[in-house]
Amino acid sequence: RRMYSRYCNGQPEYCERLLTFLLENLEYSNNQERLHESTDPYWHMVHLQMKQLAGLSDHFENKTLNVSNEYLDVTRALWCPDSEAIFWAGRLFNIEGDVLDLENVLKRVPDENSMDQTPACSALIKVVADNDDILFAHDAWFLYRSMLRIEKKYTFPWHLTSKSSETIPGHKISMSSYPGKLVSLDDFYLASSGLAITET
Repeated sequence: RRMYSRYCNGQPEYCERLLTFLLENLEYSNNQERLHESTDPYWHMVHLQMKQLAGLSDHFENKTLNVSNEYLDVTRALWCPDSEAIFWAGRLFNIEGDVLDLENVLKRVPDENSMDQTPACSALIKVVADNDDILFAHDAWFLYRSMLRIEKKYTFPWHLTSKSSETIPGHKISMSSYPGKLVSLDDFYLASSGLAITET
C-alpha cells in the first residue's frame, strides 16, 4: 500500500488510460484462455497463472475460493477497489514489470512516483575454465520502501495442456520475490529444468 498510494496523484488521465488498458487486456486474455487452453501450452500456462492470481485476489477480498474459469474480478491481486488512495496501491501490486513499459506507451508525465524512474537490477555472467561452467551473480535494488524480499520456491507439476499428461519442464522454481507477488520482479529464477534466469 505504501509503495503506490500516491501513484495517481496529479495523473488522473494517465491512470484512466491504464485502467482501461488493463481491463481490455484481461478480457482479451480470458477469451484466449477459453479458446486455447486445452490445446495450446502457452494459453494453458496463462490460464494456470490466472487461477493463481484469482486465488490471491480471493484471499485479499476474504472470499471463498471461486473455482470457475472467469477472472474478470481479480481486482485486488492486480489492483484494488477501495478508496482512491488505496485504489492504485493494490492495483499495481502484481503488474509492476508491465507498468514500467505502459507508462511510456500510455504517456504518463514522468514525476517522482513514476516507476520508470527507478533502476532495479544488475547481473554478472562469466564463463569459466574451458567453457565447461558458467557463473552468474545478481544484484537487485529498488526503492527503500520495497526492501522486504523473500526467497520463494514453487513446485507446480503442471501439464503442457489440460488434456496432456506430460509435466512441464522447470516445474520447480526458486526465486527472489516479495510477499504477495506471483513473480520475482527482481528477475532472478532457478528452474528445475536447469535454466537460470536473470536480468541486467
